[in-house]
Amino acid sequence: MKKEQRLKILHLRSSGGFYGAEGVILGLLEALKSKDMVNRVLCINNFKNPHVELIDRARLKGLDAVSIDCKGLFDFVAIRKIRKMLKEECFSIIHTHDYKASAFGLLASLGLKVNRVSTNHLWTHGNIKLRGYEFIEGILFNFFDRIIAVSDPVADEVRPFLFNKGKLSVISNGIDVDGFSHLGGKEEKARSRMKFSLEQSNIVLGIVGRLAQQKGHEYLFRAVSNILQTNKNFPLKVLVAGDGALDKDLKELVNELGISKNIIFTGFCDDIKSVLGAIDVLVMPSLSEGLPMVLLEAMSAGVLVIATPVGDIPKLIKDGFTGILVNPKDVAGLAAAIMTVIKNRNNDAESALKMVRNAKDLVKKEYSVESMTQKYIEIYTLIFNPRIVS
Repeated sequence: MKKEQRLKILHLRSSGGFYGAEGVILGLLEALKSKDMVNRVLCINNFKNPHVELIDRARLKGLDAVSIDCKGLFDFVAIRKIRKMLKEECFSIIHTHDYKASAFGLLASLGLKVNRVSTNHLWTHGNIKLRGYEFIEGILFNFFDRIIAVSDPVADEVRPFLFNKGKLSVISNGIDVDGFSHLGGKEEKARSRMKFSLEQSNIVLGIVGRLAQQKGHEYLFRAVSNILQTNKNFPLKVLVAGDGALDKDLKELVNELGISKNIIFTGFCDDIKSVLGAIDVLVMPSLSEGLPMVLLEAMSAGVLVIATPVGDIPKLIKDGFTGILVNPKDVAGLAAAIMTVIKNRNNDAESALKMVRNAKDLVKKEYSVESMTQKYIEIYTLIFNPRIVS
C-alpha cells in the first residue's frame, strides 16, 4: 500500500462546439501540464448534436482527452461509464463545466471518494427549457465542494441557490497573452485578410461567437445598415465568425437590410487568430456575457473593442480608455461608436492606439492564463484529501 499524492482531475463538458468555455478549459489543461497533477478532459458527445472539437484540439496539443456517446437527457449508460472511469482510475476530483456535465458528474460520483468542483461559465437563459436546466444546476451546486464563477455577475446569479455561500469563488478567465501579441503586424494582417478575401483598404469589423440572440448580431447589422445608408462608398465589411441556431434568420435579415455584400459569414471558424488578425475592430453588442475569452484575446492582439457593459465587460473596457462602451440594443449609439472609430482611424489614430495599448497592458497584468491556473490549483489543493491506493 502506498499514498498517492498526485491530484487526478477529470474535467467533464457537454460541448456544443469550440467557444469561450472550451477555450478556457483547453488553456487551463495546457497550463496544468507542467504541474504535478494528472488531468483528463471527457466530453459528453450528444447523439443529436455531436461535437468533438474540444477533444480534437486537446489531442493535437498532447493532452489526455476522450469522449463518451450520450443518447438522451439522462443516459444512464453514459453515467455508468463516467462512474467506472472515476472509480477504476482513482480520480481525486471531477470538475464539471456546464449543466449537463454537472448532473452527470454528480450522479456518477455519488458514494465515491471524489471531490466535486463546477465552473459556471455563464447561464444564458436562452429559452424556457434552458432556463429550467440552469435552475436545476443551481440546486445541484449544493452537492458540490466548490463552485467557480467566471465573473461577479455570474456569481450573483449562482449565490441565491447555495445554502453555503462560502463554497462560491470567482476566478476570471485568463489567456496566453504572448500567443496573441504578434497579430498586430502589417504582414500578419495582410495574410489574414487574404484568407477571407478582404481588401487591405477595407474597414473591417468583426463579431465572434455563437449565432444566438445573446450575442446581439442583429443590432450590429442594423447599425451597419444605418451607416451605409448615408455613407454608401464606405469600404466597410463585417466578418461574422461562428455558427448557431440563428444562422438562417441572420442571413435573411442581412438580405432584408440590403447589406449582404458587406457581411461575410465564415461559419464555424477554428482559427480565431486569423479573424483577429484580419479585423480593425471587434464589436460585441451582447445582451449578456460572463467574461468573454474573445474579448481578452482581441485586447491582447491589439484590436480595438466596441462592447456593451454586460457581465464583467466593464471591468476590462473603460469607455475611452481601453475601448468603447455602448448600451445593449442601442443601434444608433453603436453606429455612432463605429463612425467614431472610423474617423479616428483617418484623422486621429493616436487616440485609438492609446486605447489599444492600455487594453494590452490590462490583460497582461490581470488576465493571464498563469494567474487563472494558479487560482484553480489553490481550489483543487484546498479540497483535495489524499487517499490510500494500492
